[in-house]
Amino acid sequence: MMLYGTSLLFKAIHSVPSEKTPLWEFRVVLIEAINEQDAQEKAEKIGKKSEHSYEAQKGDIVTWKFIQVESISVIESEHLKNGTEVFSQFLSDSTVKSLLAPFDD
Repeated sequence: MMLYGTSLLFKAIHSVPSEKTPLWEFRVVLIEAINEQDAQEKAEKIGKKSEHSYEAQKGDIVTWKFIQVESISVIESEHLKNGTEVFSQFLSDSTVKSLLAPFDD
């Protein structure tokens, strides 16, 4: 078995339409699998199982929907310990600017 860092994308879907830009979640999950295809399948199951809904403060229903496995990376280290890299991704300048921008309330 090998360890993989998998990134999952989720989208918040509101029952009441809004003018606001949708909120997304980027989640990194550790997967133990025999190969990349097995890691993909396990990550998809985790993503689908993580979908949930709740009532927001304003009374509408928010559903966190699993969208896709965004990427899969082999974790090269055989032993996880403090400082072990579990996920890395190259980003464009526009992506970094977006990540650093505060959320509008």
